[in-house]
Amino acid sequence: MFFLDSANMSEIDLILSRGLVSGITTNPTILMKENPDNPLEHLTNIVKKIREYGKNIPLSVQVMTENTQFMIDEAKYLQDYLDYDNLVIKIPIGWDELKVIYELSKQNISVNCTCCMTEIQVSLAANAGADYASIFYGKTSDSGIDPKILVKNSVKYLNNSKTSCKLIVGSLRTDWVITEIIRENADIVTVPAKFFKSLVSNDKTKEAISLFAENYPKKDWL
Repeated sequence: MFFLDSANMSEIDLILSRGLVSGITTNPTILMKENPDNPLEHLTNIVKKIREYGKNIPLSVQVMTENTQFMIDEAKYLQDYLDYDNLVIKIPIGWDELKVIYELSKQNISVNCTCCMTEIQVSLAANAGADYASIFYGKTSDSGIDPKILVKNSVKYLNNSKTSCKLIVGSLRTDWVITEIIRENADIVTVPAKFFKSLVSNDKTKEAISLFAENYPKKDWL
């Protein structure tokens, strides 16, 4: 399953118009890049765009405070402000943050636990009640961890656990790693918009299409 990792309205429109994704993930960095003066207004526009296409797909929005005392309040505020049934609150992994995840889960607020770099972090997030756990594929490689093994082991744990937590893999730096991630049976890959076009492109496909075109009858069918 693919999610779109973007807060750019043009990219969201481009991808939704092709029906390519089953969800959207955002983060404070890309939100502030799009609308530094009013990120909440920008989120409202994203919700409107999703609804324009008749969708009710998961939309992950991260809390914009590092203060765990305020995270629950901000999560509730986002839920009320955006008034979107499939809103998912992103909470970064951490000791105090696990308590936040647990409290939100008890209040039936969907949570995406983000910034996971190890299988243990994924496991703890799932046990705390997260609906999603997000692995940062590129950054784990920076720390010397093999991200393919990380994904494989995380999938194995989640499949064997009694939780319903789904694994999201993001922080992608190249398009070719997406095939690797799919082969490891991750539930979701969240993909930057720029990669989708390259994923559908293949030289042999172009060659085959060109061959068909050469043999099309020279006649207008419409």
